[in-house]
Amino acid sequence: MNKIKKIAKHSKTYLKLCNQGPEGDKKEEITKITACYLELKQ
Repeated sequence: MNKIKKIAKHSKTYLKLCNQGPEGDKKEEITKITACYLELKQ
């Protein structure tokens, strides 16, 4: 849970890096950001 909070904190940066807009509800957005973040880390 802490990891997701950390990611959510920088969500705008990750959304920008992944070229995604903030669409859908928060839960969906955080899922997208998390998936995106994990991709970036690989």
